[in-house]
Amino acid sequence: MEAVIRFGTAGWRGVIGEDFTFANVRRLSVVLAHWLQTRYESPRVVIGYDTRFLSERFAEQSARVFARARIPVWLCQRDTPHPAISWAVVRRGAALGLNFTGSHNLPRYSGIKVIDERGGLVGDEVTRQWEADVTAYSNHSVITLTYDEQWVTPIDPRPDYLEQLARLVPPERLQRRLRVVVDPLYGSTREYLESYLTERTPMEVEPLHSFKDPYFGGYGPEATRENLQELIRFVRDGQFDLGLAMDGDGDRFGIVDRDGVYVQPEQVLCILYDYLLEGRGETGGVVRNIATTHLLDRIAQAHGQPVIQTPIGYKNAAPYLWRDDILVAVEESAGFTLRPHIPDKDGMLACLLATEVVAQTGEPLTAYWQKIVEKYGPLYQAKGHCACDEQALRQYQAWLRSPPTAIGPYGVRRVETLDGIKLYIDAETWLLVRMAGTEPLIRVYAESPHRDTARRLVQTAIRSIRGNDG
Repeated sequence: MEAVIRFGTAGWRGVIGEDFTFANVRRLSVVLAHWLQTRYESPRVVIGYDTRFLSERFAEQSARVFARARIPVWLCQRDTPHPAISWAVVRRGAALGLNFTGSHNLPRYSGIKVIDERGGLVGDEVTRQWEADVTAYSNHSVITLTYDEQWVTPIDPRPDYLEQLARLVPPERLQRRLRVVVDPLYGSTREYLESYLTERTPMEVEPLHSFKDPYFGGYGPEATRENLQELIRFVRDGQFDLGLAMDGDGDRFGIVDRDGVYVQPEQVLCILYDYLLEGRGETGGVVRNIATTHLLDRIAQAHGQPVIQTPIGYKNAAPYLWRDDILVAVEESAGFTLRPHIPDKDGMLACLLATEVVAQTGEPLTAYWQKIVEKYGPLYQAKGHCACDEQALRQYQAWLRSPPTAIGPYGVRRVETLDGIKLYIDAETWLLVRMAGTEPLIRVYAESPHRDTARRLVQTAIRSIRGNDG
């Protein structure tokens, strides 16, 4: 089956066996091989994959296409986290990296994240060209039967990646005897954080869900409160200090504090950024997407550091991470990276840095969070979504053409259209409505110093989009 291949905020994704097929993977791989040959004299490619059904086979089929084009391939020996694949691209000087992964999506999905030579996701201008080029190739024109094995070299990116983590979060800062549970959610981060902490620190480390399961225990491998209930119970009942979770391909994090308290991603992001400035004495601003908490702005401004707002999609933040005055890039959906590193999300790095906060302060993360609230004041986020049916899409498009002057009882003072439509009720209260990049959903976000206001904004907006605001 030939599919229309479209790249979203983080690559191309599709349902396995429907649009995500071997034939369509080969079609895209041919386009990528030709693109490399027109731009590089001697390009090399790193290919990795996650724990989903057929991921290893998809990666092998892609490697065959590059090998037949006489482009050397470094092929991961086993399922590998996305940050480790990205670092392998940088470390080995590859021109491109491919990660066959459905990321945090449900088990029936797979996908490809394409990594540029600097370790970040390839930008929209290039992927739009690939989308156009792939239509020129039918399934039958890219069948690959044989290839010369000299063009494919197996690699294990783990040792190099763990050394990079040690540079970013030195083991000497992790010498408190904490009790930690590591939960890779059946994904490709198995044996990464466990190995780092066990081999380099005195911490007691207990793995959970640390084996391959393409069904991910019956859930989507997203490190949300709903999916981490077993980790929460494990930390609480076993009296552990921390629970560290990563999503299916390791680019997002989930943190459970002492007593089984789930720490919201926006709280973790604020804790990590404030700790880097206060605890480590580092300097630099923050790049955040349009849906991420403005509490980060307060922290940055209190330290005289810049704030940059971008559209959603980490590839939009990547260019700013080469600036000397930027320290971190974050996104509300548990995305974090630190300069100098790969310009993409790294859930394992975020988990290790959160562990450093606890090891250095001797206090749970919730205690650190309370100090942030006391110092900078509270901001509360609320989120929701609705199906992007005909009615919802029509209303959303109407808002883009003519922004509303009020959302229920809340008057709109300012409008931004950087990504979707962001409506400012006042200087600290806002509502964002946008199309999801990888799913047929309309997502709604709100933030306010008052928790109830944020919730009511989301509820009112969703009712209006659905056409039943009466």
